[in-house]
Amino acid sequence: MAKKTIYLLRHGQTAYNRALVHQYHAVPLSPAGERQAELLAERITSFAPDMLIASDIKRAQQTAEAIARQTGLPLITEPLFEEIKRPTSLYGKAFADPRSIWAFIALYLHATNLHWHYSDEENFSEFRDRAHRAVEYLEQVDGERVVVVSHRIFIAGMLAAIQCRFACSMGSFVRKSVLLRGIANASITTLTYDSERADPWQIVSVSDARHLASMKAGETH
Repeated sequence: MAKKTIYLLRHGQTAYNRALVHQYHAVPLSPAGERQAELLAERITSFAPDMLIASDIKRAQQTAEAIARQTGLPLITEPLFEEIKRPTSLYGKAFADPRSIWAFIALYLHATNLHWHYSDEENFSEFRDRAHRAVEYLEQVDGERVVVVSHRIFIAGMLAAIQCRFACSMGSFVRKSVLLRGIANASITTLTYDSERADPWQIVSVSDARHLASMKAGETH
C-alpha cells in the first residue's frame, strides 16, 4: 500500500519498569499499566485503526488486548517487534547491578564488531538488522492506519533505522537509538509512509502521552 500511518505504541507499565529491572517475557502489566492500556485504547480507537499488531511478549500482548476489545480488531502477533534480547543472566537484575553495568559497557565497547557477543544476547548488529526488517515489514502490510504495540528500545531502534535511511554506520545507529529511548509507557509514536515521496518515511511525533493526563504523575513513569 502506497500510503499509510503507523502508530508505534509502547506497552503499559510493569512493576519491573518502575523498579528499573531487566524483565522476563512473562512479566505482566501492573495495575497502573492496565489503566494506561485502557486509556491508550480509548485514544487509539479515535484514530479508526484498521490493523493491530503486537510483539509476543506478555506486557505487549496485554496492552494490545485492551485495544482489541475496544476496536474489535483481530490481534496479529509478530515476534519481530519484541524488545532487544538482553543476556539471559541479566533478567531479574536491576539496571544498576554491577553485572548489568559491566555487560552493557562491554556491549557498547564492541558495538562495531558485528560478530561479538557478551553471552547469548542479541548484539547491536543483529538488533539493527531486525529493526530494518521491522520497518520493511510495515512497508508491506495492507493497513492504512496500523497500530503496533512494541517496546521502548525496539521502537528507538526502528526510529534510528528510519533516520539513518538504512545506510548509516553501526556507531551512528547505536548513538541515534540511544538518544531516541525517551519513550514513555503507553505512549504513541506516529510515523507516515508514502512510497511516492522522495523520503518515504516521516516521523510525525515521538512519545505522545497526552491520553495519560488523568493519571497521577507517579503512575505514568
